[in-house]
Amino acid sequence: MALPDRDIGTRMKPILLILTCLFITTSAWGNLDLSLDEIESLIRLRDYSEAVNRLKPLADKGEPEALYRLAGLYRSGRGVGRNLEKATELYHAAAMAGHADAQFALALLIEKSNDSPSSRGEARRWYQKSAVQGHQRAAKKLGQFQDLPELTDRVISREDIFNAIRHNDEILINALLASGANLDLNDRHGNSTVMAALRAGWPHLAVSLIDNTRQFDQPNSLGNRPLTVASAKGYKNIVSILLDKKVDIDQSDARGDSALMLAIKNKNIEIAELLLKRGADHSLVNKKGKSVADLAYAGDNPAGRALVASYGIIKPVAEARKPVTSDLEAFKKSVRQHGERYAGWPLLNISIELGDHSITQQLIEQEPDFAATDPEGNSALHVAARKGDYASLRQLVSHGANVNATNDRNESGLYLAAEAGSLKSVNLLLQKRADPSIKTKLEVTPLEIAVETRRLKIAEALLKAKKSYPGVHRVLLQAIEKNMERLSYVLIKRDSELGSLDDQGRTALWHSASNGLLRTTENLLASGKFDLNRADVNGYSALAQAIKNGHEKVTRLLVKWGADLTMQTQEGNTLLMLAILSEKSEIVGLLLQRYVDVNTQNTVGDTALMMAAATGQDRVIEMLIKAGADMQLRNMEELNAYQIAQNAGHQDAAEFIREKSNFVFKLFN
Repeated sequence: MALPDRDIGTRMKPILLILTCLFITTSAWGNLDLSLDEIESLIRLRDYSEAVNRLKPLADKGEPEALYRLAGLYRSGRGVGRNLEKATELYHAAAMAGHADAQFALALLIEKSNDSPSSRGEARRWYQKSAVQGHQRAAKKLGQFQDLPELTDRVISREDIFNAIRHNDEILINALLASGANLDLNDRHGNSTVMAALRAGWPHLAVSLIDNTRQFDQPNSLGNRPLTVASAKGYKNIVSILLDKKVDIDQSDARGDSALMLAIKNKNIEIAELLLKRGADHSLVNKKGKSVADLAYAGDNPAGRALVASYGIIKPVAEARKPVTSDLEAFKKSVRQHGERYAGWPLLNISIELGDHSITQQLIEQEPDFAATDPEGNSALHVAARKGDYASLRQLVSHGANVNATNDRNESGLYLAAEAGSLKSVNLLLQKRADPSIKTKLEVTPLEIAVETRRLKIAEALLKAKKSYPGVHRVLLQAIEKNMERLSYVLIKRDSELGSLDDQGRTALWHSASNGLLRTTENLLASGKFDLNRADVNGYSALAQAIKNGHEKVTRLLVKWGADLTMQTQEGNTLLMLAILSEKSEIVGLLLQRYVDVNTQNTVGDTALMMAAATGQDRVIEMLIKAGADMQLRNMEELNAYQIAQNAGHQDAAEFIREKSNFVFKLFN
């Protein structure tokens, strides 16, 4: 019997498409255009690659049905590489547009991804939206949900609350507010609940939190406040609400930009006009010496220039720099006449703030009260440390200024010098016995702010000055996140909580492997503090995470140390599958040398060969077949690797799989 002509399928596809279209009944999608009907026909014919090509332009235009269909293809890996993150993003976009099926699919993904109260609350919210539109499966799932447990601080953790805010879980947050729960909380970066909502892009949620919490104006660990964030992001209603609550309209962020500067810089003209009407000071300058006028006249910002011009604000003509006056009496007179901004500030603080070293020296020689502070509790030493003014700082400490005094935020001079990145100032204060263990009100040490801002030499100086340091484990995780391997080595030796787990069941070893830090991973393994095969809540071990992110050297190290090669994630993906998804053929080869099972199937029935076929990795396909991959296995969609490669448009891969198959397989494929 002669083999069938392999081109018949190709020639018949247009005919089959026409015949299928003739028999398609009225779609449940509603009044969608003909292109979506054609795409549905392509999907029924399993021509997924062409379906993806047709769907993408429609999805880019925000067509809900196209978003939903494309999400399904990303979720299953048909016609495109499997990508749950992308699928979730597309489902969310369709769900926001009111697509009932997308709302149900999104709820399923959220429910499966995490069993925390906040995730369950978000899943329930989407089930509710879908059920209201008559989705029967959503209604059934909704019936399986029990009411949220009694909302107390013992049940809902701080992490749950901030996760709920990040995911805009209004059901949980409103339930907490209704129960009288205290949401005056901060995350590890010092963000209040209001700040977290603004940073996540949920201004509507931020309004509820502003009205129900006391910390609506609290700065985070970097000194940024809700007003500046709202001005930068363009949330006019938030800016208006905060101003009505009498927050400081001229407050600035970590770069010294005021709310007005940020509004101008980000071309949020309506907000800038609102701030000017409310009396914002346009004469202020940021840490780079730029004013509102400078920012308005920088780059393409005609609306900003027109606005400031309407208020009589013009870019100043450059003048020759005038020498700093050394007349102390003239300085005092100037402060009395024009120093409204510095009301309540000691003269010494003002001179340091303005950078007038001549006046500063004269004032210090008069032996003033060095403990005198401004309205925020800053002494002259705090001002010098914050500005990185080493010359003034040296004079102050030599005259006996208290190096461990703290301001109203409990920030020491050492903390401010570390934040400013002034190594000379940090070393000077340490020499004068400044205490590096003093924490701010937000529980941040000088060491933590140094690591957060990647100031390696400052962090090393702080660690050298004090053998016993609080919060070392937290700082180690920070250093790993920032890829600071040299610092991690020192911290590992000092960490008394080295083997502890975070709220996701992850260890320092997991984080190091995930970031691909070879030396840090070696040092952590050598400590003997870790279960090498410990998996997080999603079933990922340190080795799985290294493979997922394509870190070959760390993978080889963990394999050498005896990491379990048979583990599977919650989705049933093997390490071999993760290597294929990361498109690292070198790691695939390493695992195959260790005789891993090439035919294991995940929860949707996919094998490693199917994943390689879906992504068109010809070299990997060849390696898997040589290792004994079964080409006849089918997934839950009844597709084998050959069909998956064809549907994904990888004809070379499909041809190779067919050539390596037996006679019976070729007969029917």
